[in-house]
Amino acid sequence: MQYSKIHSHIICYSAFKYAHTETLKEFLVSQELEAICKNLTEQSVVVLGWDGTMLRAIKENYTKNLPFLWINLWNKWFLLNDKGYVTRNSTYKKEVFPIMECDIVTQDKKYSDIFINEANISAGWWKMLELWVELGKRNHFHVKGDGLLVVTPLWSTGYNTSLWWPIMAHSTQNLSITPKAIWLPKSQQSIIINDNEVIQLNNSWRCHSIEIYADWREIVKTEHETHITIIKSDMNLTLLIAKDYENIWDNKILG
Repeated sequence: MQYSKIHSHIICYSAFKYAHTETLKEFLVSQELEAICKNLTEQSVVVLGWDGTMLRAIKENYTKNLPFLWINLWNKWFLLNDKGYVTRNSTYKKEVFPIMECDIVTQDKKYSDIFINEANISAGWWKMLELWVELGKRNHFHVKGDGLLVVTPLWSTGYNTSLWWPIMAHSTQNLSITPKAIWLPKSQQSIIINDNEVIQLNNSWRCHSIEIYADWREIVKTEHETHITIIKSDMNLTLLIAKDYENIWDNKILG
């Protein structure tokens, strides 16, 4: 990830894309980017790139508690402002989304990460995972299969629907817990809960192999018993959506 500053705004972009894409090089030195930044009414993180660039930018900058303006210069994606809709005269609407924290304890080691899309928990290739799931202090259940997704509304249109489970409107304050290729119990379906619910996950002593990813970043792979806690962060993700692009953006989320 590369960083620069224009009018106190943090500009983020992929080093790989910069080395191989003339469009990005030209835009970074253009008067148009200068004018877009000058028009922003508060300090922001301006991200130039596709979804991977945005996810890295969020992870590295979310503690600054600044809004993110995401400008897509390449392929279309559902959370990007298409470049044609972000101009020096654009006005923006703020959309606020939760940031989820994922804390992991295995033996004497601890790991922490955040996600805005999904936490992906599995046993690895050709292995089966056995998990005990606790939601708050009231609800408990046991699943055995390929793994489990904990999905926010931002990503419920992607991986979650590929598993034939629900799409959540992006404005809702929910999470979806979706088993993957479940073997037991046969009737376990995806569960929708409030996003402020504490989720506790433990793998079975008989099935210790576990892999945990946050927004497709590997957090840990281990063969040991593991305890996972997923909880809503005190911090939120704020995206700036160009008002001229708002209807298109909403249709991409729900379509």
